[in-house]
Amino acid sequence: MPRIRAVTLLCAAALALSMAGCAQPQRTYGTGVLAADQKLMSKAELIRYQDRLEDELARTFAGGAVPAGVSREEYAADLRQRMKDVQHEIGLRNIWERKAYWERMDLLYGR
Repeated sequence: MPRIRAVTLLCAAALALSMAGCAQPQRTYGTGVLAADQKLMSKAELIRYQDRLEDELARTFAGGAVPAGVSREEYAADLRQRMKDVQHEIGLRNIWERKAYWERMDLLYGR
């Protein structure tokens, strides 16, 4: 049993190190649509924020201005990544809502 645990920890450490090496450094935006923190938003706000991100991406591709010090491609990539993060957050919240619903049903009906 200790040997399996040691191998598991070693694999987890190797995975963490490999993931850390692949991650792109996060740019911090002080203003604009990417300055918002999606983790503090409600589900309805996340959906509206997703729309704002899509509008900003379309505006960027149409030749709109991008923040200083960032290329158009980098800004578009950051917008796409934030859109993925927001979609992931919405998905997680949907899972938790369904889980809470079924837990309430179990309590009510004793399934």
